[in-house]
Amino acid sequence: MAATNGTSNPVVVTPAELASMLRKSADIVERNEFHPLLYQTMKVLTAYAGEYAENASVSNHSGGGARREVPKSAFHDVPDSVLDGPSRNSTASASSSAGGRPQSTAASSQYNNNISSGNSVASEATSNTKVKPSAFSLKGIKKGLQKIGGEFYEHATATTAHTKDDAPFDEYAWCDEHFTRGCACKVRKEKTAEPTSNSTQTTTHPTEEKTQQQSQQAQSKPCFQRPINPSSNLIANGWIDQQRRSKMRVVWKEILASLVEGRRPGEETTLWIQRQVLDPLTGKVTGLEALHQVPMKWLEDVNYVDVYGDHRFTLKVYNIAEEFYFRTRDEQSAQSWVLTLRSARDASLESVRMGKNGQYTNVRPNSGEVGGMGLNNLEDWDNNSVGGKQQVEESRPSSAPTQTQQSGGNNARMTISELRSIAHGAGYDTRGMERQDLERIVAMIRNQAPVSGGAPASTSTSPGTNQDDVRAEEERKVREAEEEFLKQKHEMEKRRAAAAELEQRRRQEEEERKRQLELQQQQAAAAELRRKEEAERQRQLEEHRRQEEERQRQMEETRRRQEEERQQRQVEQQIAANKQRQEEERRKRVAELQAAEMKKQQQQQAQQQQQQQAQQQQQQAQQQYYQQQQQQQQAQQQQQQAHYQQQQQQFYNQNQHQGYPQQGFRQQPQPHPAQQQFYNQNAPPPGNYPQQGFQGHAPHQQQRPPPPQPQQPQQQQQQPQPPSKYMEDKGDEAQSAATLKIKRNILIHWALQPPNLNTLRPIDQLITTIHTAMPPAYGVPTHDYFSKFTPITRHEITTTDGMGNHADETKLKKAVRKVRVFLHPDKLPRDLSADQSFMARMLWDITSDSWEEFLKHKDELDWIRS
Repeated sequence: MAATNGTSNPVVVTPAELASMLRKSADIVERNEFHPLLYQTMKVLTAYAGEYAENASVSNHSGGGARREVPKSAFHDVPDSVLDGPSRNSTASASSSAGGRPQSTAASSQYNNNISSGNSVASEATSNTKVKPSAFSLKGIKKGLQKIGGEFYEHATATTAHTKDDAPFDEYAWCDEHFTRGCACKVRKEKTAEPTSNSTQTTTHPTEEKTQQQSQQAQSKPCFQRPINPSSNLIANGWIDQQRRSKMRVVWKEILASLVEGRRPGEETTLWIQRQVLDPLTGKVTGLEALHQVPMKWLEDVNYVDVYGDHRFTLKVYNIAEEFYFRTRDEQSAQSWVLTLRSARDASLESVRMGKNGQYTNVRPNSGEVGGMGLNNLEDWDNNSVGGKQQVEESRPSSAPTQTQQSGGNNARMTISELRSIAHGAGYDTRGMERQDLERIVAMIRNQAPVSGGAPASTSTSPGTNQDDVRAEEERKVREAEEEFLKQKHEMEKRRAAAAELEQRRRQEEEERKRQLELQQQQAAAAELRRKEEAERQRQLEEHRRQEEERQRQMEETRRRQEEERQQRQVEQQIAANKQRQEEERRKRVAELQAAEMKKQQQQQAQQQQQQQAQQQQQQAQQQYYQQQQQQQQAQQQQQQAHYQQQQQQFYNQNQHQGYPQQGFRQQPQPHPAQQQFYNQNAPPPGNYPQQGFQGHAPHQQQRPPPPQPQQPQQQQQQPQPPSKYMEDKGDEAQSAATLKIKRNILIHWALQPPNLNTLRPIDQLITTIHTAMPPAYGVPTHDYFSKFTPITRHEITTTDGMGNHADETKLKKAVRKVRVFLHPDKLPRDLSADQSFMARMLWDITSDSWEEFLKHKDELDWIRS
């Protein structure tokens, strides 16, 4: 076995020497002391474990040794205040500082020959004054990783840089797949991964940033990491995600998982689950909070879940129904956790089984802690159990006095090294045991030894036993135990050689499998390349075909657009021709209309001229008539005066003959001038009536009506007439006498405003009295439809009494809409008679006209007010 020191001088260390160095280092650690032997043992053990990796990679790693960066610990971002624990013993610190680093492995080999005596003296000297071991502290682990492990890592990488310059200590020293140190599988994986990474470099460009982020996160918080110092009780740690339930949801929380080995009495190999505590104000990490503490002996099973793509593994704990789910960022970390936890669980269970078979164990859980594991047979090794002591004393009543006598008679006791050798020869694990435990194991070995006859028993029980015989018997048993230990050691070496051969064969098979896998990958890559080339050719053909289709489509589109433009031009020409033809026709119609209008105007002018001529002729006739009438009146007056004078003369003559006094003649009434004028005016015109031959009939002629005056037609034209829209006569065929009667009654009694009857009533008056104009009014037969109408009162269309009792426009509008909807021609029943239909249409027209007049008047008033 070759080891490498600081001067690169190879020193051969046999497995027996390495085992002796390991046992002595274990004694030093148990006493909580420091010695340079620890570093020497670590170096030799590392060289022993990495022999195959060094032989496999020496041909591929011959470059210079560049200094590599020390991997970060999982506690690098945890404050020191969280990791503070009780300080180490000053003696251990002093010895640690005074020990220094070893100079060579050759010196260590020379020192190993004389270390036994020194250890024996040191154990005797420190057995009575043993320093109390310090409590477990995370800060001690962190400082050990930064100080001791860092120095050893620097020295180890400096001496082995020519062979392992491309992998850190943590990667090449420990194999997660085979759970051993110095495996060369990682080097082979990296060699096979280099061409794969080069071939896929062009395809992973879009995800380059994401990969860099994941790599930075993995460096800052690794998912799985082992300590640099191999002697640390921290087996592995890392930042992973744990599945939890929060508010009916499944969430993943980041936690720190740490697997700590229990080496002292009462300690267990435990998996610690912790989380970071953040300050809500500053957002900085203030500490770690422990969530779970799972001893390895409680683990029922550890499984890797390959169903999902996020690299999960589960922990099944005894007497807990639900499993603990964890996930990592990569598959390698998850498998490393699974292998590490399974190995730690198997080691814990193996230790417990050794305790059940009669060997010593430092695990003492109660029945409630172990659950259903069946580890309850631990009473024989309980120092505090009274029943156990009684059973031991009862099982060997004769040996107790012998031991008492020996302890009382012989003050010299066996050293711890001798006790450990006897225990090791019997196959017991003595790590962490005290002197009293070792003495009890040696006493048990002595009691279990075969006894020849009854002489030894009597010798042991007799008070005068020879001490030399007893010592010789003990030495013989010790030699037998040592021989048994050497035999087991040889068998173990044979098994180790067989395992190494099997491992070599497995590695060869693995290499062959990897070569086959590489060949398959190359074939798959070639097939993938051919497939890509075929896909590229198909794509080019498809692109060419698509371009041809696009060109054909564009040509078809151009032809279609040209055809559409041609058709549009034809349509525009037709439209222009039609417009021109329509314009010519319009001009012709306009000319015809203008000619007809001119002809009509000429006819009107001729009619007006004829009317003027007729009027002039009539005026001339009237003037002639007046002149004749005046002449006749003058002649009549003259005749009347002559007749009156004759009557007066006759009356005077009679009175003279009869002797009447003259006064009576004077009292005769004289005709009144106005009456005389009235008579003159009422005299008939000459020529119209036959004159009477007798003048006594003149008064009768004066009572005849005078001829019509010319002013009478003008006066009749000035009299008010109803609207022509409603008084239009349509002839006998269109209107009957009953219809004219209905129309006249509606206009006079309901629609028109008295006394002139030339305008419509206001709309508010019409809608409040419209029910009086519906059938059966004015002799029209009744109908059930008109009985459904509810009369509108004045109160429904007015505002309030305080507003002057005027009609409200909104209410009036609703009332008018109600009347118009009720009387609309489309709403009337089909079984109405002609008179009923006529009356309903006339009422609807009148209300519509009145409402329009109201709106027009309102708009005018609004314009004036504005």
